[in-house]
Amino acid sequence: MKYNEWISNIKKNGLLCDSYAQKVDKALSKKQIVDIVLDANGASYLMQMQSKGYPLPYETITKDFGSYINGRYKAEYKNEKGNGYTSSIYCCYVEESFIELDTTQTILLGCNTVLYVDDNSIAQVYVDKNCDIMIYCPKSSRLIVDYWKGAKIKVIENEDRVILKERE
Repeated sequence: MKYNEWISNIKKNGLLCDSYAQKVDKALSKKQIVDIVLDANGASYLMQMQSKGYPLPYETITKDFGSYINGRYKAEYKNEKGNGYTSSIYCCYVEESFIELDTTQTILLGCNTVLYVDDNSIAQVYVDKNCDIMIYCPKSSRLIVDYWKGAKIKVIENEDRVILKERE
């Protein structure tokens, strides 16, 4: 399935609000689509669609958006006061290496890896049901993990610094 087919199906079934439908329709590049997915309100959308039976195939993500996943791109969002956050997405990341969480929020889809949280940081991770991850979080940091039923998560260090929230 191609991205355009998937998004048309989502819209046809009323699963994309008007505001985001307009944003998607106005997007002129793959980067603009990725920026929509990575914003604070869009970060959990792919997992929600997956749980509703409308997954965007991993193959589509890795093929069509490969330049923007697995550490190759960090989206930055700032408000009028200059405050903001960063966001990234990993898909089918099963490298023997690890992911250093260096963004405010990170999306994980079908990943089997180790996460290292940066010192002195507060971060949020969205983990789909097909992930198997281990987490190392220093005492100086805090990590919020929103995960979908089926995900395998093991906190190796400082469990009290990691908040796990199961979602459906």
